[in-house]
Amino acid sequence: GPSGCYTTKYLLSTLEQIQQKDQFANTKMSDLASVQVDMIEKLPTPFGLVRSGVAPDHPEVKNVENDFSLLFQDNKYNAIQQQQQQQQQQKKIKGSVEFRGNVTVGKDISLQELQSLYDVVVLA
Repeated sequence: GPSGCYTTKYLLSTLEQIQQKDQFANTKMSDLASVQVDMIEKLPTPFGLVRSGVAPDHPEVKNVENDFSLLFQDNKYNAIQQQQQQQQQQKKIKGSVEFRGNVTVGKDISLQELQSLYDVVVLA
């Protein structure tokens, strides 16, 4: 839902800002080349109630859906853009976001299974 989208948006944004300020130097994260985020959602479509529960006469709230869409659209765009930037700049962290719908944590997959598959698990 929206909390997962906001968490992803700000995680990727923060990593980019830290890298631009070269704050990864001399840390274990200095070798970080990519970040893969899998959004697991109970509903079959992303964005939760922002997509289906907001009345069409509330355009300012519905605009959040456009913001969230960029998380997924950037995957295709970023691949080409990042290749070009890597040739021009030093190493840049690649961010990739995948949506996994129709999955209920605790029913289809347990928290323990998620923790064994991922480096970090955020329940949002």
